Amino acid sequence: MHEVLEDSNQYTCQAIPPAPREPGIMRELAMVTRYLEEFKREIARTEKSPRFLILDHCIQACNAYLETLIRQERHLEIARNARRYAESLKTELQGYLGMLDPPPELPAEPARMDNIARQPEPNNESPSEGGSGAENASLLKIHTFGEFRMFLGNQKIECSPKGKCKQLFKYLVIHHKKPTPREQLMELFWPGHDEPSGRNNLNVAIYALRQSLKKSFPDMSTILFRDGCYQINPDIPLWVDANEMEDCLRDALKHESRHETEAMLEKLQRAEELYTGRFLDEDAYADWVIEKQLQLQEDYLLVLEKLNKVYLDRGAHHRCIDVNKKILAIDICNEKAHQRLMESYVVLGQRHLALKQFGICKEALRRELDLPPQASLTQLFDDIRNANTDVCTPRDQESPIQGARLFADSCVAKT
Repeated sequence: MHEVLEDSNQYTCQAIPPAPREPGIMRELAMVTRYLEEFKREIARTEKSPRFLILDHCIQACNAYLETLIRQERHLEIARNARRYAESLKTELQGYLGMLDPPPELPAEPARMDNIARQPEPNNESPSEGGSGAENASLLKIHTFGEFRMFLGNQKIECSPKGKCKQLFKYLVIHHKKPTPREQLMELFWPGHDEPSGRNNLNVAIYALRQSLKKSFPDMSTILFRDGCYQINPDIPLWVDANEMEDCLRDALKHESRHETEAMLEKLQRAEELYTGRFLDEDAYADWVIEKQLQLQEDYLLVLEKLNKVYLDRGAHHRCIDVNKKILAIDICNEKAHQRLMESYVVLGQRHLALKQFGICKEALRRELDLPPQASLTQLFDDIRNANTDVCTPRDQESPIQGARLFADSCVAKT
């Protein structure tokens, strides 16, 4: 393996010009396709040698490049459709504003939407509390939600290898608690390759990772191979945000089964804080990443549902509103979340916002699913619209949550 790597340094693709900097994905597709055909023709007449291995890696890179370009074009089409829809909504809004007399008073400089929607900055401090400074300095902290980031103590470090080498490292990090069989990695990252080719690719990737991580951990082997399995060295103190979120949810469910509400709430709030964006968003084209994204998103939605229940039981309707808005940011067609928002708005005396929320729900269901709202939600809307202020804003109740329940009961009685 070392000989292959050392000998390969003398081979360069000088005969192949750099990729032209012409705009347009179709031009790139044509360029990569030409390169791929040329590599295949050459490898067919090349004997086993270091150059043969390099050509094989070139073919793999071209195939991955083509896949990525196709996915990129698909995402661009989605973005173009979203932009067209945004423009139509803007025109519609301007039409409504023109009908208002007098027009609403707006601030001189309206708030930027990207500032409103920006996720909170992740906490880069060590999650370990009470540890010594030396322990914190050696802790490898990895953030996988949103942008992938690595910190050794509080110092940001880079993972030099790119492409599948970096994906392989991310996979081993997420599954660092147990060894991963070599065959599983070969099938996951080099599907369709025969056993010798897949093993050679894996060996090259592992070698590159070890060399990269040696800069940060010069005195230990970072990736171990035992009994046919690979694993991040358990002696390396490692913290991963996605793993901690899963642990927090698991602990919260245990506290819930024991009726330990305060302990459960603390774990749920920590899990919510950790989820600052989609898991490994830059690798959303990889099958294993997509699967993990969906699982973690479901976990996050469960956390929000549990938080909503706690806040509702305590009459904390402002917090209920925040939680349900986060649910709708992921699943705009969640009618239960729309309903809970409407009910919280009513309890807080914001009847107009409850009516607007129904409109948002109705439009989302029509646009996404071509379906009308459920009859119970439509009935709630009618009751809020037709009720007088005394009915929509419960008063003289022992707590806001009791008022909300009485209001809901009155709506059911009318049906």
